[in-house]
Amino acid sequence: MLLSKGEWQGKGSVLFEGRSLGLPITAELNVVHEDSAVQITGTLSVVGHGIDELSARLVENETGTYTLDVFHRGARLDGSGKFESEPNHALLWNQPGTIVTSLSFFATATPNGHGIGCRGFLRERGAVLTWEIAFTQQQPERSGQNVVSMLRRRR
Repeated sequence: MLLSKGEWQGKGSVLFEGRSLGLPITAELNVVHEDSAVQITGTLSVVGHGIDELSARLVENETGTYTLDVFHRGARLDGSGKFESEPNHALLWNQPGTIVTSLSFFATATPNGHGIGCRGFLRERGAVLTWEIAFTQQQPERSGQNVVSMLRRRR
């Protein structure tokens, strides 16, 4: 899975239908891996539209895909996704069918190693918006295993 555990920050733009310029969007996410699930919590901020909380739970199912539950801006979205190989892709919808969204995640190169790109579309009550966000991991979890000290310690 591309989205490893830890703190992630994202920057990008969102383009609302009928506009020629995108608005800046920022994201701060915390990713936690559990036995067969991934929990994502955080905030999304679009200039002029405020800061909104985001919560998502991705659970592996018996068919090799993931079942998704997402809460954002007061809406609950259900969905399905494929996250074991690129491109990682998800389709989400609300129960009444008034919101449908599609998003893809892919690896990107950054000066500090790797990042994750996210592109998506959302259709709500006939209006469409699209976004692009580049995520970087802020504090990758580091393992203490296989560490070798090159300095001799005094006895």
